Amino acid sequence: MRIKNNLFSKSFLFSFVAFALLATVIITSLYLDETAVDPKNKESNILIGLSEDNNILSLCVVHLDPKSNSIDFLPIPDNVWIENGVVLQKLYEKRNINNLENAIESIIGAKIDRYLVFTVDTIAELNNEMGVFDYQVQYPFVYKNETKAGYLHIDGNLTKAMFRYQGYDFLNASLSKIGYSYMNTFLSIYTKHNHIQKLTDIISSNSFLKKAHTNLKKNEMKEYCNILSQYSTLSQRTLELSGTYNQASSSTYFIPDNPKSEKNIFK
Repeated sequence: MRIKNNLFSKSFLFSFVAFALLATVIITSLYLDETAVDPKNKESNILIGLSEDNNILSLCVVHLDPKSNSIDFLPIPDNVWIENGVVLQKLYEKRNINNLENAIESIIGAKIDRYLVFTVDTIAELNNEMGVFDYQVQYPFVYKNETKAGYLHIDGNLTKAMFRYQGYDFLNASLSKIGYSYMNTFLSIYTKHNHIQKLTDIISSNSFLKKAHTNLKKNEMKEYCNILSQYSTLSQRTLELSGTYNQASSSTYFIPDNPKSEKNIFK
């Protein structure tokens, strides 16, 4: 009788372990399917950010749809005021970006598939590696006691000066708009056929991915670069969040009309 009980116990234990392993495989597979990206065949949303000392300066959600051969940009306004008086940008933590992602997903009604946050130093290094390019300054800034305005041949030093400038009138100036303008100009130039391979090699390298705060894998970065190689032929839209601007002290706050949208803004 004791032998039968032992056999039953061992059989039950084996079955339980086998079931647990099978459940783990199924759950893992479902999780991987849910979190996987397929830039060539499926729509995806990438959160692009610029940070300084772990503080967010600029945010933009980029929506890529390979079926419609389109790319949409949704710049996130500065100082987005959400529930309980929390400023959206203040939710950013390098160790845990989930709170920021969840808040943005609620506002836009769409899932963030990947994120890529540059530091000012990293974007300046990328600027220097790719080369000087012509850029139209939106808000004048001072560099080496000289006011920079209009069109500039912008390099890494000027890029750092532009984003770090403390003299902007933030009742009128917007770091979000500067970040979007800079990104759009950069992409329009360096995704062309004579530059795209160099750009791909740099931003998919291990050294670059370590400097950036991202959950993009090397192969995914290369796939996105391949899509961006057609940048000039992609249908492009720039979207805006619906909301109001309120001024307080020396800053302007953006209050979204619906902080919990059930409609996908890209649809």
